[in-house]
Amino acid sequence: MRDIRTIFIGKKSFFVLIILGLFVINAIWLVPTLRSTRASASVFAFTVAERIQSEINGSLQTALNETTGVAGEVAEEPLRINNAFKNLLLRNPIFKSVALVDQDGKELVRVDSSGPLPPEKFIDQLRNPSLYLALQGAPKFGLPVISSNGELSMTLAVPVPKKGEFIDKVIIAELNVQNLLSIIRSPKIGQGHAYVLDRDGVEILNPDPARILKHQNFSSRSIVKKILVDEVTADGLAPDDGYVNDVGEDTFTVGIPVPIVKWGVFVEQPRAQALAGERQTIILAIVTSLLAIIIFLVIASSITKLRELTMQLEGANAKLEEFDEQKSEFVSLVGHQLRAPMTVIKGYVSLIMDGTIKAGTKKEQDVLEKVMSSTEQLVKLVSGLLDLSRIESGKIKYEFVRGDFTKMVHEVIDKFRQNAERKKICYFRKIS
Repeated sequence: MRDIRTIFIGKKSFFVLIILGLFVINAIWLVPTLRSTRASASVFAFTVAERIQSEINGSLQTALNETTGVAGEVAEEPLRINNAFKNLLLRNPIFKSVALVDQDGKELVRVDSSGPLPPEKFIDQLRNPSLYLALQGAPKFGLPVISSNGELSMTLAVPVPKKGEFIDKVIIAELNVQNLLSIIRSPKIGQGHAYVLDRDGVEILNPDPARILKHQNFSSRSIVKKILVDEVTADGLAPDDGYVNDVGEDTFTVGIPVPIVKWGVFVEQPRAQALAGERQTIILAIVTSLLAIIIFLVIASSITKLRELTMQLEGANAKLEEFDEQKSEFVSLVGHQLRAPMTVIKGYVSLIMDGTIKAGTKKEQDVLEKVMSSTEQLVKLVSGLLDLSRIESGKIKYEFVRGDFTKMVHEVIDKFRQNAERKKICYFRKIS
């Protein structure tokens, strides 16, 4: 019982080792493949984010450069303000209107695509936070807003340089940034999308304008803190880069800052979609492992059956050897048992034939000779059985000698003569 239990435990341990080996082999190719899949997903999403960031940054940088250039013209030639503003509107359709504002927030000049506007169309800029930053010498972009007609716009405040004195005038341009929506809508990201957050983590650009109106704040997300606070990129590979979005999907997300406005561009995809290749690879690894286990079990079962058949064959061979030994003993025993009476018969017939015991007629003498011959044949047959037994046991050696073939033929014919005469069979001897 202990041996059976030991064998069972041994087979179980071997099976566990095989399973562990399969998992190790799978891990050797699976781990690098999964890393490659994630890296590919990261590269794709990050490329999309970089393109969006580049286009937004380029569009806003162009507007800033042109507005800064006009501010320089206004500082040098104050009387040509209207012309400078008209030229700006003509050069770049992103500009909806341009205004010159004093330090109290009052507009001094406003020009739109129709030309200079009357004072009653001026806007009070006193509550515009961009005004005060510009008065301190720093250009400032306002936040995008959606107008009643669905247009997306934002403001840009640029200081008018003044040598040796405090800045007292600012140019505030209203920008039509509808193209920014086109920028974030253009990439094909499957079920994912791109969006933009301002420096406070509020969503300001989204392919769905309804979401912009919600002004949702996502500053609590780890990836948002990386982009807006630490001002570093996020490739989506860090464990805290992903999050569960507002519709309950686990996401794969990358992000990149927009330096000119300190915004953040994010590309969000459902993790199941972005890392679909990862799941397929895992399924493939599981299937190959199961197939390997099944093949191993089939082979192990075949080996076990082969061992059982081998043991049965060995048992059968042992029994055959035992039977063969018993047969040899039986032949030897029978041979000895038959040889003893044959020797006695032969002895008595010899006594009659050599005259020690008187025989009857000549015919009786012939009969006795035949009995003697048959007895000798029977003795030879018994000797043959004993020789066979010795041959099988390896106790006999062959010794070949010359014999009289003619004599042997006569003996065989004489042996079967009586039976032939009784059955009226005639035969002739002819030896050449």
